[in-house]
Amino acid sequence: TTLGSQERIMLTPLEVYGGDRKMIAIRTVDYKLLVVESRRPIGYSQWWYPENSGLLVYVVDADGIHKDHLPEDCGNDPEKPKWAYYIYPDWVTDRACQMNDIANMLVREGMSVTHSGVKISLEFSDELMDYVTIEKVDDA
Repeated sequence: TTLGSQERIMLTPLEVYGGDRKMIAIRTVDYKLLVVESRRPIGYSQWWYPENSGLLVYVVDADGIHKDHLPEDCGNDPEKPKWAYYIYPDWVTDRACQMNDIANMLVREGMSVTHSGVKISLEFSDELMDYVTIEKVDDA
């Protein structure tokens, strides 16, 4: 509710040592957050393909059902209640639940994700930093 005009934030990837900010948490409604992480295919994510670099955005429901590994659940289906699930970037049209769909979930440079009246855009990305813009938008 306090988000006014655009906010610009620099994020250091989780896999990179140091940095001032590793993630952003944006409260959207009571007990729900949008979380933004900067990620790189190094360190504990070294098994990712080299092109898998950017932002992961997910919803956390702190008051939700805390279940995981449900039968016939890919782990990221919002129809199967759980404490968190990833949000696909705006360009992704096929949002059918797929296991470990990191390549499609990552927000890369020039892309955005819109959810719960918030638009998160990755303006610029290099090895050590992501430059993120956050703004309020009308839900479509």
